[in-house]
Amino acid sequence: MSRLMEAKQKTRNGNHAIVIGSGMAGLLSARILTEHFERITVVERDRLPQQPEIRQGVPQANHVHALLTQGYRILEEWFPGIEEKLIAAGVPCVSWAMESCFFMHGVVQSVVPQT
Repeated sequence: MSRLMEAKQKTRNGNHAIVIGSGMAGLLSARILTEHFERITVVERDRLPQQPEIRQGVPQANHVHALLTQGYRILEEWFPGIEEKLIAAGVPCVSWAMESCFFMHGVVQSVVPQT
């Protein structure tokens, strides 16, 4: 059997998974797949920076992002200790309900009604 055929056969047998994209969804998928495959390859179009920076292939990179409670719980389950690592890296921690607002109909609105 040729090496290509052997490689295809091994992939079908669950030895190797390929994930397209190294965003949050891709990296979380890759982590979960480590429970089911011997080898994971993440394919990314962009060069990954060493420091946080806006990447050309990520159109939503300029938007504000927040990790909500259930997302945090899922990440903590699959990456134990991630909260401490994020804090050490300088990621701000906010109370979404108490410290955020949004812009609607030309007016800045508080998430929590002001009394």
